[in-house]
Amino acid sequence: MSCSGCHNPAGGTISSLEGRPAENIRNALLYYYQDTEGTTVMHRMIRGYSEADIDAISAYLGEEAEP
Repeated sequence: MSCSGCHNPAGGTISSLEGRPAENIRNALLYYYQDTEGTTVMHRMIRGYSEADIDAISAYLGEEAEP
C-alpha cells in the first residue's frame, strides 16, 4: 500500500504504476535498491526490502496493473 500512496492512477506529479509490466517495475526498484549513494524517498524506502520482496512486489503490482 505504500506504493499506491504516491503512485496512484489519480495523477499528480509522481507517475502511476498502472499498466506497467512487472519486469519494468522490478528493474526500477532494483535500480533504487542497488544505488547505495541515493538519498531520495524511493532509495530510503526500498532499503527495507530484500530482493525476494522486490520480486514479489513487482509481480503483485504488475498483476494489479493489468487492464
